[in-house]
Amino acid sequence: MNYWQKNWSEWLASAEFVVNNKAYSTTKVSPFIANYRRENKNSGRFEEKEKVEKAMEFAERMRKVQEEAECYKLKSLELDKRTTLVLSNTRELDRELFYKLVYLI
Repeated sequence: MNYWQKNWSEWLASAEFVVNNKAYSTTKVSPFIANYRRENKNSGRFEEKEKVEKAMEFAERMRKVQEEAECYKLKSLELDKRTTLVLSNTRELDRELFYKLVYLI
């Protein structure tokens, strides 16, 4: 394993294999046997990196989702600031109308 852990993706498939094929003390069977009711015939060799590439694609998709969520959060905070500013300068009846217009209640 790389000291800086930048090559974790290379080990992902092997780690998944080990976790899924280890018998646990509570169940006395591995998760693979518990799910499929048979032994895993795979030798544990992972020359292909298909699962690792899919994990990297998933990580990239999640990064994009987080960036988009952060953008929406900032827009929401800006709207809250403007709403607070406008509401602090209006009467009670005007506030009701404002909420109906802004939030389409």
